[in-house]
Parts: sequence; structure tokens; C-alpha cells
Amino acid sequence: MNQDFNQTKVISQAMELFWNKGYEATTIEDILKVTGVNMNEYNEAFGSKEQLYLVAFNYYSF
Repeated sequence: MNQDFNQTKVISQAMELFWNKGYEATTIEDILKVTGVNMNEYNEAFGSKEQLYLVAFNYYSF
């Protein structure tokens, strides 16, 4: 994974997308574009849109 990868920043940017567009309307391509993360980094960190959403939900729940 790229040493510049900032998981907290990616979670924050993705959650903003989910809030603005809704979960269903937000695509992985949207997430990659907004976060600047490549597909390999995304898959290594989260694996799926659902998993990213769950990580973000848990991050903001506590």
C-alpha cells in the first residue's frame, strides 16, 4: 500500500459521498475519483463498497 495512503481521510471522503449521493448511487469509481486511491489500494484496505461503508459507519458511530 502507498505510504501516503491515509485511511481516515479515505473514510471521511467516502462517507461524504454516501451522505450526498446515497449508498446505492455512490459507485466505487466515484470513491476512487474523490479519494485519489487506486483500485489495488482500495481492495487491499476495504475489499468492497459494503465493507468501506461498514468501516465508515463504525468510525462515525463511536
